[in-house]
Amino acid sequence: MAGLDAWSVRVEWNSASTVNGPIERYMLYISTDDQSLGSVVYNSSQLLLFHTLTNLTAATQYFIRLAVGSRTKLVLTDNVKAAAHQILIRETIV
Repeated sequence: MAGLDAWSVRVEWNSASTVNGPIERYMLYISTDDQSLGSVVYNSSQLLLFHTLTNLTAATQYFIRLAVGSRTKLVLTDNVKAAAHQILIRETIV
């Protein structure tokens, strides 16, 4: 992940090979509470390996989770911390 400016973060991930079948969807969840799944901010079947989160609040810590889905299963990653004003080391989250 990389903080692009005070209001946006680019999230990147590596492709998973399979999740109980071919991957059909990636979803990103965002929350300001590490105990909550949060809201879906990205839900796509295009299978892109990145997404830019925009309109974030500067100096706010966010928790981001990636979900990888096949026809029969959805797998969530652990929370990854991010703040729009920080430059973070790119992490593999899948």
